[in-house]
Amino acid sequence: MSNSILVIDDDPNLLIGLKLLFEKSGFTVFSANCGSQGLEQIYHQNPDLVLCDVMMPSPNGFTLKKIVNTDPHIRNIPFVFLTARNAKTDMMDGLENHQADDYIVKPFDPDVLLARIRNIIRRNKFNLARTQEKEFEARSRIEALSKELETASQLNSNLEEAQEHQLISSLKGLSKAQELRDKETSNHCERVAKLAALFASQLALTDIKLDDIYLGAYFHDIGKIGIPDNILLKKGPLTDEEKKVIQQHPLYAYDLLSNFDFLRAAINIPLYHHERWDGSGYPHGLKGTDIPIDARLFSIVDVWDALTSDRAYRPAMSKDEAIAYLHTETGKSFQPELVEIFMELIAKGVV
Repeated sequence: MSNSILVIDDDPNLLIGLKLLFEKSGFTVFSANCGSQGLEQIYHQNPDLVLCDVMMPSPNGFTLKKIVNTDPHIRNIPFVFLTARNAKTDMMDGLENHQADDYIVKPFDPDVLLARIRNIIRRNKFNLARTQEKEFEARSRIEALSKELETASQLNSNLEEAQEHQLISSLKGLSKAQELRDKETSNHCERVAKLAALFASQLALTDIKLDDIYLGAYFHDIGKIGIPDNILLKKGPLTDEEKKVIQQHPLYAYDLLSNFDFLRAAINIPLYHHERWDGSGYPHGLKGTDIPIDARLFSIVDVWDALTSDRAYRPAMSKDEAIAYLHTETGKSFQPELVEIFMELIAKGVV
């Protein structure tokens, strides 16, 4: 199947010339003569690449790219500006502020244009294939683990209580293994589980059992078992694609734990503990009280333990430093009322 390209330009002669150039080179070509028509074509055709002018009827090229960047369904389509605006400020605006994949100035060399377009499409498809491969590997690991646990769960009904204890022990072992793999501080899972249950006991929750909060907290990062080592253990900053893979671990935890009915009440913490009070978290971008209460309180506990424990890459913060950090994130990461109650526990010496 040939690669497809959408050309957006208000110059009809240039549109014809580019269409002939790309078709002669084996591309399937779509075209639009203004920004609004171009946006319709992006949604309708889902091209392998968009080649867009900057100066054209509303919206202009920069505004169109800004719109595209806000929609997760189309923002990963490679986008190249082809324009007569050759000032360095325009180039930097297009490449940095609007995150274009390339910025090509008219007049252009057809052979060079074709080479750059082919390279961008090839690189994008390679990156997409790698991401899909990593996701497939992670899903396969989760599915294999789920099948093993499902097999272990097929015990006689009169042994149901023993079965639950056995599964919990197995899952705790997996969480401990993940803790060691991720080079977490020793007993992080146990500490945050006990502290989360203690914190919850101060809130007079009627719909959630403390045992479920304890288990959810213990298993909060079990989904990381599905993250490849080259990403989870990478030294240095992650790429955007690697961040997307890491941010799948709450969903992997859900896929694993939801297989067991007796753990369904404990699943909120593993699934939602990376959501933020201001809506900037993941995996679902929940905001405020849309985030389940057990996940809201656990997010404070998890960060507190991380800050006040020694790690391989840094010593523990002092209590005063950790308290200052929690105050900084109040209203952003954490619910203000819950932070206030947690501070009372610290003041009493309970934490």
